[in-house]
Amino acid sequence: MLKRIKSVILLNAALAFIIAFNANAAEADMEIYLPLVMNTVGEETCRPATLIKPANNSSLSTLAPFFQWDRGTNSLATKLVLQVANNDSFSPLRHTYTTTSLFWRDEYRFPWNLDQGANYFWRTYVECGSSDRIYSQVWSFTTPSGGSVLPAPSLLSPTDGSTIAGTSTMLEWTPMSSANEYLVRWSKEGSTSVRNTWTSDSHYSIAGLNSGSVYKWWVSAVSDYGVGGNSDSWSFSTP
Repeated sequence: MLKRIKSVILLNAALAFIIAFNANAAEADMEIYLPLVMNTVGEETCRPATLIKPANNSSLSTLAPFFQWDRGTNSLATKLVLQVANNDSFSPLRHTYTTTSLFWRDEYRFPWNLDQGANYFWRTYVECGSSDRIYSQVWSFTTPSGGSVLPAPSLLSPTDGSTIAGTSTMLEWTPMSSANEYLVRWSKEGSTSVRNTWTSDSHYSIAGLNSGSVYKWWVSAVSDYGVGGNSDSWSFSTP
C-alpha cells in the first residue's frame, strides 16, 4: 500500500530518520526507515560543487574551453580540484587544477589545447577540513577537429638577452588582427614553475621579479578554435 512521508526528524546535522505513515489506515500506522547519512563537518553539510560548463554530452567548437562550476553556499570547503580524463573512471587523469580561492561560481581554462576530436569526462571534488573528497557529477564533452590555430606572434621587448632596469617590466609583442586574445607565459631560469595569463592586449606588465635572476618568456595567439603556436622563447635578466 502506498505510503507517504510524514516527516523527517533531524537528530543532528549528520543523521536523519524518515517516518512514514499509511494514509489509508484507520489508525496511525507509522514506520521508521533507515537513517539518511550526510557527510558533515561540525553542524554543516559538506556539499559537492554543481557543474555548469562545458555542458554534459556537448560538442565543443574550441580546443581551449572554460570549465565552470558553482560550489554554492558551502562555506566549509577548503579546496576544490578539477579533474579531466578520457574515460569516466578517471584513470589515467589527463589534466588537473587545484584552487583554494573558493568563490561561489568559478571557472578555469588550461593554458594549452585539448586533443582534437576527443571525448573527455570531467568532474570536481571539494574537501572540507579533514573530511573525505566530495565529488560532483561526471559530465562529458567532445572536442572539435579539422580546424586550425593561429601562427605565433613576434616578440618585441624586452629583447632577447637584455637586462631590464628593475624587478618589473612590460612584455610586448606584435599584435595580430585575427587573435581574440593572447596567452603569455614566463618562467624563472632553473624553476619548473611556469606562470601564465590571458590578455586581449599586445603587451603585459609583470612585477615582483627576483633580483639577479634570468627569466624567459613566450606568447601564443588565441582564436575561437584554440591556442596557437608558441613564439620564440626570449630571456632577460634582472639587476
